[in-house]
Amino acid sequence: MKVSIIYPPNASLINRIPLGPLTLASYINSRTEHVAKVINLNSYIKEEEITIDEKIYEKCAQFLLQKFNSKVYCFSAIVSGEIPSIQIARYIKQERPDITIIFGNQWVLNNDIEIINSFNFIDYVIRGEGELTLADLLNKIDTNSNVEMVNGITFRYKEQAQRTEERQLIENLDDLPILDLKCMYPKIDQFTPSPYGGHYGYLEFGRGCPYGCSFCSSTYFWKRNVRTYSVERTINDIQFLINNGFDFIEFTYDNFGTNRNEIITFCNELINNDINIKYSIRCRLDYLDLEIIHLLKRSGCIDVLVGLESASQDAINKIGKNLDFSSAKETIAILIDNGIVVRGSYVIGLPFEDMSHIESTVKMASLLQTYGKWVDQEIHFHTPLPGTPETLNAIVNDLLMFSLDSNISSDFAQYINWRKENSNENDHYSLRLQEDQELIDNYPTLFPQYGYIKNEMLDPEKITAVTTFFSVIMAFYPITLFFVVDILSNQKKDFIEEFLSYANIKGWSKTELFKFRRETVVEIGSACSPAEQRLFDLFCNFFGDRVESSSIVNELHQYECDFADFSINIENNFNNDTLKSKELSEHSVIKSKIKVKAYNYDVLSIIKMLKDNFFKIDEKNEIYDTDKAPIYLAFREAEGDYLHFASIDILTINEDLYKIFKVFDGIKSIREVVNGVYENIDDELIFENCSEVIVFLNENTELWENV
Repeated sequence: MKVSIIYPPNASLINRIPLGPLTLASYINSRTEHVAKVINLNSYIKEEEITIDEKIYEKCAQFLLQKFNSKVYCFSAIVSGEIPSIQIARYIKQERPDITIIFGNQWVLNNDIEIINSFNFIDYVIRGEGELTLADLLNKIDTNSNVEMVNGITFRYKEQAQRTEERQLIENLDDLPILDLKCMYPKIDQFTPSPYGGHYGYLEFGRGCPYGCSFCSSTYFWKRNVRTYSVERTINDIQFLINNGFDFIEFTYDNFGTNRNEIITFCNELINNDINIKYSIRCRLDYLDLEIIHLLKRSGCIDVLVGLESASQDAINKIGKNLDFSSAKETIAILIDNGIVVRGSYVIGLPFEDMSHIESTVKMASLLQTYGKWVDQEIHFHTPLPGTPETLNAIVNDLLMFSLDSNISSDFAQYINWRKENSNENDHYSLRLQEDQELIDNYPTLFPQYGYIKNEMLDPEKITAVTTFFSVIMAFYPITLFFVVDILSNQKKDFIEEFLSYANIKGWSKTELFKFRRETVVEIGSACSPAEQRLFDLFCNFFGDRVESSSIVNELHQYECDFADFSINIENNFNNDTLKSKELSEHSVIKSKIKVKAYNYDVLSIIKMLKDNFFKIDEKNEIYDTDKAPIYLAFREAEGDYLHFASIDILTINEDLYKIFKVFDGIKSIREVVNGVYENIDDELIFENCSEVIVFLNENTELWENV
């Protein structure tokens, strides 16, 4: 029997290999007689085999029927793709009533009864872990046997939803087959490549979470049961992917590091067997220590995703995170010192939060961002996910809220805003297809992730402003943002309200301002989009006009402006060719792109002081007592990494170097430059001054031997 497992499309068009559907299909193909294929519709949309317009879902349905013509269509209803899944399934059933439609994944968590009773074109819902249940169900469908004997499903019987018994979780994950890459459609060459040129892959290290964060669905989907693959199996999976052209792997397991000895063994296996793979993990900070971090780095780990969630220890405790901040700072510093990028994730707008919580979180995230390229952070609007206790409580107490104003928007809104490029309006009706909005209007409790939980102490529009604007501003102006929040809060002013008010005075309507999130942000190879540049200009003007700051803070802001200018305009910075001659008089060339600046305060030392206190954001800052100490800095382009197309080195130079670099123009020779800076200087002194220039630029000083 032909089976299609669908990874549904969404308006972000993320084009990566879908691990969940691939794992299901691999099991079906190896353990049954059925033939399963995985179809990533995002890929076909990106390749324009399916075009985006008002009939995109109908086109997807026709495409699936004509190209694959399966008897069963299974939809992996991830929380960002359940509405497209419903719409496509409806069109398939209208065209072919004989086809069987199956839904699974986290969206159905605690919603299975309502799903079956609400959508008559969905025949079965698989609850929880899917491999064994799907195989069993397909066998029953193929032989017209009694599906009531299949554990773990919800189905329709006499127009009413019926549940079968719960299915036990797979005891040994090693029993699952290796991934069947041949069942992928389109083929893997058409997916977004890794930053290193090969394929970008995903692997499970395990399943489940032992914790009980109130806002997270993972705990409840896996029933707080934690299982991992054996190290031997994981190493085999990695080697299999390497042999198939993969050079980067993201482990999707949320609790990498639960078993310390297992992680040590895993890292040592990669190291001792010279397995060359770059990988990314998700982990709690309290799982990591110096030994583990050293092993992670040596074995190829390049970044760690950590859920910091909030700057408030009280908030962390209330959501059930149970993370102790006292050791988190040291762990983050060790990760960065070892060259591992820290990807931090925060949640704001929790039901019990007030503005002081948001201020503290933005300040902490801003200070952490001073680590630059070693930190990549996101601040999210707290989203009520389907099936979680927090969401169920909000539904019962009538706290689940929805707004048609797109100025109030969760992270998930973008996934169904298909009209974003053509809309000049500022409401969800203008961004979404009418059929999508009608689903949300008619079944709000099934789609809580497009709403928010009511909080009398916080304006949801302000929360959206933080996640939309200030997350972006923080990437280039973290220190400035920290002091904006700190100074205005000390003046009992709301930094968000102040910024929105200033934007309005400067002619930015809310429609234009909030439309920022819908614009294409970063094009590959560019440091900054026009939309971002407009936002940065607005923020810098806001800082200058509205924030009464000290000379030290102004100097720090100038440093960030210089850094941002160099980053954004790096292609236009002075750049010479490589050294061409040993003759001093002919040297008019410098290899690196470089910019030099002088400051009245030792900004690097002040920034280090801020870094050292990023978990002590409410303590009095000592920087206001800093004395003037002139410093000269050189900004230089460095080799990029997988998160950044270009990187920047910042080095302290002496005053002589500063003067020399200030007048380099790529035309004058080094002799002419130095003679312009220093009168009556002989060749020996020219060499003495210029040799440091060459060393600084990482040139080969042996070229100067005969001078």
